Amino acid sequence: MEKEKILDKYYNSQHRYHTAKHVDQLLSLVPFHTETDLDRDILSKAVMFHDSVYDPRANDNEERSCEEFKKCFPGYATTDQVCSCIMATKDHVLGKGKLEDALITLDLHIFSMGMTALMAYEDGIFNEYQFVPIDEYITKRLDVLVNLTAKMSLSNRFTHQTLENMNVLQEYVRSRKYLVGIYPGSFNPFHIGHLNIVNQAETVCSKVVIAQGINPDKANSVLDIFSRRPMPSCLRNEIVTYTGLVTDLFKSQYENVKLVLVRGLRSVYDLGYEDNLRRVVKDIRPDINFMYFFCDPGLEHISSSQIRNLSKFNRKLADRYLVP
Repeated sequence: MEKEKILDKYYNSQHRYHTAKHVDQLLSLVPFHTETDLDRDILSKAVMFHDSVYDPRANDNEERSCEEFKKCFPGYATTDQVCSCIMATKDHVLGKGKLEDALITLDLHIFSMGMTALMAYEDGIFNEYQFVPIDEYITKRLDVLVNLTAKMSLSNRFTHQTLENMNVLQEYVRSRKYLVGIYPGSFNPFHIGHLNIVNQAETVCSKVVIAQGINPDKANSVLDIFSRRPMPSCLRNEIVTYTGLVTDLFKSQYENVKLVLVRGLRSVYDLGYEDNLRRVVKDIRPDINFMYFFCDPGLEHISSSQIRNLSKFNRKLADRYLVP
């Protein structure tokens, strides 16, 4: 199977660090970790497939990557060896075998690089886990790095500088400034205009949380609508629901996390409503800051209420405004 077809599996909206570029970098290092042609072939295949199935929400990516390899190379003589290498990247525990240790070393090669590369790496990981609450991400990410550093320190495969890089990276995760946008709305339904605002806000914010407001007193509640029309599967964002005040969402245990309220504007006619909303929010929480984005030209006429009304007469026409 051609290398290009295998790497096509890495072009996925979920992949930010675990990309084809990452695989190409590891492939370039394979000759330095193998002695025979057979070992190079086994390790190269393990490199190409070790993240071929990558879903940040799942815990069986390595098992599924092995199955993907078996489908692409049925009857390969050393399938068990390739899969053993892939499975070694699940816990990064050294000592399972020569080629297994080689793949683990390659997979952790990023930590031997300079701070610019480490920051880009961390940004990629952070973007792959946009669906995780910011406080939870910081806590669990630090746990992962601390445990990984402990494992690496038990081996002579990693230099003192690499281990020091790990400590620097932990401090970076702990102290970096995170700007998190809270984008509230009924999203009944979520449409291409909403997505446009999310995309714009993501160019400024570290992450954007979509906060879906629910009014339990309404028979035609958002929750009821979304039981039939769920949030689009393409969204990487953290999605929360709330029934109280949006101001209740503005809390973080980390001082280096700054939260802002994201609002979308279709035209200048929205300014009056938004100004009143801003005044009310500021009365309750003067510390909350706002961030406004005008939707791109051609999207000004789209609203959830119009889509709901249009769907009563022609569902196909209404669906053209929805995010797949």
